Amino acid sequence: KLINDFYKSYLITFKIGITDLAIVFLLDTGILFFADFIYEEHAITNAYIVLKIYLLIKGVQRLVFQTFYNELVNIKKVILLNKIIFIIGVVYFVATVLYTNEVASFIFGKISESALLNFKISGFSVIISSILLASIPRTLVIKNDKIYFNSFVLSLFFLLSSMIILSFTRYKDNGIFIALLIGEFVLFLSFFIGIRKDLKIRKYKKFYLMNFLLLVVYFLLNKYLVTEFAILVSIVINVVYGFYFIFFNKKELMS
Repeated sequence: KLINDFYKSYLITFKIGITDLAIVFLLDTGILFFADFIYEEHAITNAYIVLKIYLLIKGVQRLVFQTFYNELVNIKKVILLNKIIFIIGVVYFVATVLYTNEVASFIFGKISESALLNFKISGFSVIISSILLASIPRTLVIKNDKIYFNSFVLSLFFLLSSMIILSFTRYKDNGIFIALLIGEFVLFLSFFIGIRKDLKIRKYKKFYLMNFLLLVVYFLLNKYLVTEFAILVSIVINVVYGFYFIFFNKKELMS
C-alpha cells in the first residue's frame, strides 16, 4: 500500500510538473528556450518580436478570469467571462489577420516578412484559445483536475513534436508559431471534448453567431474599402458593439 501511495503521489507530482511546463511554453517564453536547440537565430528572433505582443494579449485575457477566479464555480459568470475574452480575441484577430502590415508597422516598425507571417498566425492562435479560456481554470475550481492535466500534457506533446518536425521543412522560418497554433488548437479541442457537458453550449449560440456576422462584415470592409477608412469603420463598429455588450450584460457584470 505504501508503494502504491508513493507511485500515486509521484504521478500526481509529475503531471503537475508537466502541466507547469506546458503553461510556460504556451503562456511564456519557454517555447523559445526549446527552439534555441533546433531553429536558426533569425527564426527565433522573428518569433520573439511577435511573441511579446502575443503574450501581452494572452496576459490581458488571463487577467479577466483571474480577477474573478473565486467566482468560476458560477457557470453564468464563466459564460460571461468567456464572452469578454472572446471579444478581445476577435479584436486581435481582425487587427493581425486583416490589417497585418498596418498594425505591425504601427507596433513594431519595419519587420521581416517572416515576422509578419508570425504576427498573422498569432491572430489565429489567440482566437482559438479565446473560445473557452475561462472554462479551463474552472476545471480546477470544480475539482476536475484530470482533464486539466491531460489536456495540457497532450498540448505540450503536439507543440514540441510540431516544432521538431517543422524545423526540417520549408516552413521552418515560421515553425515556432505554427507549432504554437497547433498546441493551442489541441488544448482547445481536448478541453472542449472533456468539458463539453459543462459548457452550456446553447448559452453561446446567439453570441457566436453575432461575432461570426461581425467577422464577415470586417472581411467585407477590408476587401471593398480603402484600408484607412476600413480600419476607422471597424474601430467604430467595435466601440458600438462594446457598448451594446455592456448594456445587455450589465446585470451579470455588476453582480
